[in-house]
Amino acid sequence: MYAIIHFQWHQYIVKKGDELIVDAVDVADNKTISIDTVVSLFDDTSLISLGHPYVSWASVKATIHETIKWPKVSVVKFKRKTRYFRNKWFRPLQTKILITDIIS
Repeated sequence: MYAIIHFQWHQYIVKKGDELIVDAVDVADNKTISIDTVVSLFDDTSLISLGHPYVSWASVKATIHETIKWPKVSVVKFKRKTRYFRNKWFRPLQTKILITDIIS
């Protein structure tokens, strides 16, 4: 069974056992969270239900696995002909989430 969820301004296609990397979540490691914003549910061959905007009776259970730092990202400002060049680095925090169950 697959589900399309809406989590932190993004939509993800998930199934049981998947591991997602999302923006930092302010929850301790090994905590279980419930994601109630399920957009639609799919079986292996067909559509089970489509929400308007969400499926009210479905939810996804997930476990916070760990918080990691993403590799460095370079942010460059540049203006031609004026010798203006600025380079900044930044490493965003990411959280690994393990999908444990899809409740339908």
